[in-house]
Amino acid sequence: MNECNSIATFALESQPDCIKSFPFLDSSGTPLSYPPVFPDIYSFSEPYLTGSFIVSCYRYDELTRERDGCLMFFNPSTFLESKIISENTFDTLPKLHYFGRDIGGILSCSWTRFENAYGISCISSNLTIGQYIVDHSDESGPSDPKFTCVKRLRLSDAGDSSVGLSLSLSDEYASSMCVTCSDGTAYFVSETGDVTKWEAHRVETWTSSFLPGASNVILTGSDDSTARVFDLRTGYGPVFTISCHSSGVTAVQFLPNNSNLFYTGGFDKLLVKHDYRNLSKPLQVLETSTAVWFLDFIADFDGSLNKLHISGCYDGSAIYDSGE
Repeated sequence: MNECNSIATFALESQPDCIKSFPFLDSSGTPLSYPPVFPDIYSFSEPYLTGSFIVSCYRYDELTRERDGCLMFFNPSTFLESKIISENTFDTLPKLHYFGRDIGGILSCSWTRFENAYGISCISSNLTIGQYIVDHSDESGPSDPKFTCVKRLRLSDAGDSSVGLSLSLSDEYASSMCVTCSDGTAYFVSETGDVTKWEAHRVETWTSSFLPGASNVILTGSDDSTARVFDLRTGYGPVFTISCHSSGVTAVQFLPNNSNLFYTGGFDKLLVKHDYRNLSKPLQVLETSTAVWFLDFIADFDGSLNKLHISGCYDGSAIYDSGE
């Protein structure tokens, strides 16, 4: 197994639970999964965001039983450039920008395109959806973006002890959203802002994913070892249950270039490939070196998806040749 050397290590205010890289290439919304062969960094509409990351942070105090956290933005490009120029003798760490401390600990976040800006959508531990836009109009330099809250939506009553675990978006504009919770419930937030709650599972619903191009079809993964398909146009009971894992299902991810193929992963160290058109039998079952917490696809500059990155729960991460 190949090893990677760390170029910088820095402590955060609380535990990092979700890390998302900036996915948009230009003002047309072309994702970085499909870049040109030799992209020109200076042609990007928002060059200060290119190569940046957003991190959701969460901390639980067992003594006080309180949860807190925040969002953190950083762009390592300036740091890397200085480090290369100084022949690796440059010790300054990337500048970290914290925001969103007032909505509780955050376990899940996603980059979002708004009408005239880029931003972030997130779900907090107390089931509050927060949306922030990134403002860089002051031209003060690539290290000084500003983050403004444009939406805050509390999904549950103050006495609800359920914790928000994941947030998924129907598209890059967050036209519809799905939130999953520690008590098995899920929330659907429609494009009009209407909120619907239903029991997706009876134990933790770790994750969800929209069927690409269908804002009313949602797949969920749960600690009950199953993934379920819900078509909200016909009701809130599952239309299909996938039972190919022996422990909790923590990841459901469609291929970026194929709206029918998707993977599920879980605590059982299995990565299972499915075809949505025929869910009765998986296409492929792979054993991984780590329990799966999160997975995504890594694209080459020609747009091919030949690598699959898996983030482990407690024993590292791995990259596999996916043959996609």
